Amino acid sequence: FPEPEQESYLAGKDATAGFVNLLRRNVPARDVLNVCFAEWTKSLLHGHPHLIARVDQAQALLEKENALPAAIRKPAQTYRKLCEILGPNYFS
Repeated sequence: FPEPEQESYLAGKDATAGFVNLLRRNVPARDVLNVCFAEWTKSLLHGHPHLIARVDQAQALLEKENALPAAIRKPAQTYRKLCEILGPNYFS
């Protein structure tokens, strides 16, 4: 009799860790804020016109950060400011 196939799997990382690793391999650190903001704004194109002023303010902040030399940019601080502008209830 042939031996039954055993299910095998490789225990790995959770989805969040996998996503972070994917970003690290495919998005340079200097581009993370821009890529995330671009993807986030794509999701807003439908049905959220009340966010235009906040999105414009966030875009201006991102452009200001991008205008700085790379050596003095502060992406973590800019991210926190973006979160403040957009707020935790940006879909309400």
